[in-house]
Amino acid sequence: MGYCSVVMLRTVLPKVITIGDTNITTPTIQGPGRQATITIKEAQRFIEMATEFINSRLSTVYVVPLHRIKIHETTALADVRKGEKRVLVRDNGPFNVGWHVRLSDPSGTALFEIEKVSDDNVNEFELSRVVDRIFVTPLVSIVEYPDPISLMSAKQAVSMIIDRQFVAEQNPDTSNYGKSLRTQVSNDIDSIMAGVIRLNGQDHVGRRFVRTSLRDTWSTSGEIQPGQGKET
Repeated sequence: MGYCSVVMLRTVLPKVITIGDTNITTPTIQGPGRQATITIKEAQRFIEMATEFINSRLSTVYVVPLHRIKIHETTALADVRKGEKRVLVRDNGPFNVGWHVRLSDPSGTALFEIEKVSDDNVNEFELSRVVDRIFVTPLVSIVEYPDPISLMSAKQAVSMIIDRQFVAEQNPDTSNYGKSLRTQVSNDIDSIMAGVIRLNGQDHVGRRFVRTSLRDTWSTSGEIQPGQGKET
């Protein structure tokens, strides 16, 4: 699973590109005002590639892949009944679209994704799918990757999606928006590596203070036979 959700990806994507199940054969930008559509499976693959890119940059400092941590916890004000998606809480401010929440009660736990957060006077949010059983005044926990990993993943994935569309349809073959997103991701990674941004709850690699030149080198699978080396 990648570091961001398809819901978050939709938030960062420009309006000319949508994620859905239509136009899955030739997802191209056909002109001004036209929309390009990619499938959910394709979107998930871009998220995986963005995750691989982030892991490759952070692997010298943090143990990758990173893991989710509990960053907020509260108790629901009412039961979440079977077939419902709405969860009523005392304050929905800490909850964001695309994040994952865990509902827990004496009967068990389940993980859901947030699809909508109410912006009126009702402190509630909606799940991306209905619950399959009743949760009796459940404990609601936000379980997410530390900031800004999810946003970095979404930006990196969107930049790759945009570049693919521009290669097929536009000249020049790169988007300024895609470049801007990649620059933002690179700046965040540099801040993490420099210690300006700390990834709370993540494990560091054991040799982060050792010079790279002092580490063991990989040996080749073959050995040089006598007489095959260069004469001196």
